[in-house]
Amino acid sequence: MKIFIRTILISLLTLLFAQQVQAQEFLVREETFTWEEAEDAYFGGNGFHWWNGDDYSSYPANWVSPHNYFEGRFYYRYEVISQPTNKPFDLMFLIWQFKEDGKHRETGDDRVPLSGGPGSVTEYNNAPPPSRWWTYHENADQLVDFTTIKQYNGGDNRMGLALWSDGNCIPSTWGGTNPDFCQDRRSDYFPMRIRITIVAVAEGHTFSGWSNYGSGGGGGGGGNPDVTFSIDYQNERTSQNVPNYYQYSFNQNRLDYWIKCQKWI
Repeated sequence: MKIFIRTILISLLTLLFAQQVQAQEFLVREETFTWEEAEDAYFGGNGFHWWNGDDYSSYPANWVSPHNYFEGRFYYRYEVISQPTNKPFDLMFLIWQFKEDGKHRETGDDRVPLSGGPGSVTEYNNAPPPSRWWTYHENADQLVDFTTIKQYNGGDNRMGLALWSDGNCIPSTWGGTNPDFCQDRRSDYFPMRIRITIVAVAEGHTFSGWSNYGSGGGGGGGGNPDVTFSIDYQNERTSQNVPNYYQYSFNQNRLDYWIKCQKWI
């Protein structure tokens, strides 16, 4: 009997430990959207896509303690649904922070390559920790503060993606004569419909795997975490049963085509 009880206790402790390990990751962003080139697009446009405000609501208050994401890893999955051409490109995850002093703080991870064109998919698991990311300034007082990311979530404080073309430049009109920008390449990439999934994993913990992330959910919106049916976004269809508390959306600017209606639940 003692052996039996000990076995049960060990099993429970193992399960609890496994759950705690898996819990030290969070969904930064999961979203399906149409990437436009218009400068007045609410999410950025012109080679950038970003978010802030309420989209930070489920993030940890501190990204360094008690779980250290600054020395952890970020994982990326990108899937192209539609694109005007098959030109390859890279996506770079960035964080902008200005705080009260207005100083430009910016940092970004590796550029993740995609082969380009509808059906292009990349799962990138080899990024360095944020402590080794590219930074806009090297000055100590102008580095992004990972202890206060959630606190600074409005105005110019934001995070998002930059698209780099196969010509090693951002297809955008914003750069003027800056060689990092190339407005003549915009038609190669926009409008593009794309699905993005970004997960942060704390130092000392193992990523639970892409199978735990579906077509929507947490960490800054972008979908519904309890979607149990698969969606063919290119054809805007599903061949599976859809719960009766979802309705089809004809507005392609919505983050997904099936919208959860709380009043029906």
